[in-house]
Amino acid sequence: MVQVLGAITQPFAVVNRAGRFLLCNSSFEQLAGYSSPELATISPASLFATENPAADQAEMFQVFESGGTRSGVTRWRSRSGQEIPVEVRCTRLELPDGEPVLLVLAANLSERQ
Repeated sequence: MVQVLGAITQPFAVVNRAGRFLLCNSSFEQLAGYSSPELATISPASLFATENPAADQAEMFQVFESGGTRSGVTRWRSRSGQEIPVEVRCTRLELPDGEPVLLVLAANLSERQ
């Protein structure tokens, strides 16, 4: 399974209900500018370069209750301080033990311009 996840090139991360990054791929690390161990110490709100990052995270986390998929365009701030336009899609999944998690898929929109 680890090899399969490692082969995915689109930036993705898995976040638990407590707002902790459980897993991400190297593409997500490059986009965010944080290593996996660093991401494990911050919340998704730390990535948003908006007026109210906590509200953006709360909107993202609505998928825990509603299920389905939620997507939107926003701006992230990388560890270096660079603002990046991103499309973020969140889908609720369940781990084998039944714990709900979010699969967060991100796309760097500046690469599309």
